[in-house]
Amino acid sequence: TAFLPLSVSIAPLNDVRVRKAIALAIDRKAFIGSIVSDKTQLAKEIVLPIVDGYNSGVKEWPYDPDQAKALLAAAKADGIPVDVQIRILARPKFMPNIDDIVAALTQMWEAVGLNVKPQFIEGAGFNVAARKPWASDRPPTITLQLHDNAIGDAGFSVFSKYDSKGVNSEIVDPKMDSLIDQASRATGADRTKTHQEIFRMANEDIIADIPLFHMVAYSRVGPRIAFQPTSLTNNQLDLASITFK
Repeated sequence: TAFLPLSVSIAPLNDVRVRKAIALAIDRKAFIGSIVSDKTQLAKEIVLPIVDGYNSGVKEWPYDPDQAKALLAAAKADGIPVDVQIRILARPKFMPNIDDIVAALTQMWEAVGLNVKPQFIEGAGFNVAARKPWASDRPPTITLQLHDNAIGDAGFSVFSKYDSKGVNSEIVDPKMDSLIDQASRATGADRTKTHQEIFRMANEDIIADIPLFHMVAYSRVGPRIAFQPTSLTNNQLDLASITFK
């Protein structure tokens, strides 16, 4: 899943209205069949619907640039420095057409009045910049990332992304930490329900990140091979499941 974590502690991204405006300014449907595959699906959270804990009730972000402009105007009137330059941090060749994806996102944000500058960093440097410990002089940052959950349980995702101690988490929220701890000790329906609330809170209350797309991977299977690719194939390949016909 391609998604955009936000540095929620750094102005102007520390204002939830600005984070909402960033989400509302993105015309995600315009990417599908043009910059990304026509099989790509819009994402509502950072995990696939097959993952236990996925919340089908989370609302998909609409494209509403007028509302984005209104939110930014309200934030500016309250003294939020919405004109401060924000960087979108990406890794070269990290996904197909990433240059075009970043350029399109930047133009959409600029169209509603945000000041966004792309910054591409190679692999090792990107991994340092996109995880704790955060640099003390870090500017307000939107990061373009991919997340795979091959475990099938939301616990694999929520601690690292949303817990205050998580290596990729931008959030410091005692309620969120408590929910994640509760989910880690729960089983069955209680575990699923708690993870669903975590995703709802992250996407609707905090707006810790902006889910973009569930990306598509292609597999070519030779005519002598008996193998059925799944949504997990791009992340891991179980050789024991591959046989000759």
